[in-house]
Amino acid sequence: MTRHRLFALPLFVVLLSAVVLAARGTGAQGEQYDLVLMGGRVLDPETGLDAKRNVGIRDGRIAAVTVEPLTARETLAVAGLVVAPGFIDLHAHGQDSESYRYYAHDGVTTALELEIGTYPVAPWYAERDGRALINYGVSAGHVGARRALIAHDESLPGVGAITRDTSRSWTHGALPDADLPRLDSLVERGAGKSVPEVFSSEGEAGFRNREMEAVRAAARGPRSVISVGGGALGSRAVRLAVRMTGHLLWLRAPVALCAERAATGRPLLAGNPQARLADLAIAREPLYARLADAVLDVVPGASPQLISAQAASVVSALEEQRAHH
Repeated sequence: MTRHRLFALPLFVVLLSAVVLAARGTGAQGEQYDLVLMGGRVLDPETGLDAKRNVGIRDGRIAAVTVEPLTARETLAVAGLVVAPGFIDLHAHGQDSESYRYYAHDGVTTALELEIGTYPVAPWYAERDGRALINYGVSAGHVGARRALIAHDESLPGVGAITRDTSRSWTHGALPDADLPRLDSLVERGAGKSVPEVFSSEGEAGFRNREMEAVRAAARGPRSVISVGGGALGSRAVRLAVRMTGHLLWLRAPVALCAERAATGRPLLAGNPQARLADLAIAREPLYARLADAVLDVVPGASPQLISAQAASVVSALEEQRAHH
């Protein structure tokens, strides 16, 4: 994500960008500042400050936050206004210069498109590099990756893949099994990172955000079976998407069987996969038990075809039960 420095002066809030807030101090009364914001209500989430203060700025950075009067080449009287860091919008579809201008007036200094995303991401960033008023960012989107796979077209960025392609020929029907691994690899290529690399650079929180976006995008698509990772249900957004769009079936398997079938290179299973899975089961299974609409016990030796048939039967029963309520 590219960073820019910005001062926005909307009607009710004086915004200081997160970059500018990197430094602060008390400052001496006799020092000269480039700009003083005088008498505003200063909110600083990092320190918990919520009080009337004067803010002195020098060389684009905060040099003083104090109750003492300050002198500067320019002074803005901001009594009755809030002086705060810029807001971060995680769900911003408007990703053009006009939208960025309105975001700034609303107090948003970072606008992130983390729902639809785009595919691939590199041209999207290149288009904005050095030309955006505020900070920006985007996720690699399932919608664009699916369109690239089926329609062989990567020309429509972001939400344009939905709003501008009215044929929707790529949105319906199941993908052939042979194409499913390709879709996963397309999402990774769109992000420019493998799953282990996402963990390395963004941590588990970054991976969970991407996972949440993928689940929400899949839940908006045609009826299908969505296999979520074991940690996905820790996200309230994922739980809500599941509750609103379908049934949650817990395939409960012994830890030893899970360890045997787990893919190699999974970051959370590094070291001793079976021990790590045992720890995760203790932490997560109470949540699964509370949320699952049904439980299907998976026994060693059961074929994928048998498990699929059992799962289909359970889901059919759940559908019939829903129809009668």
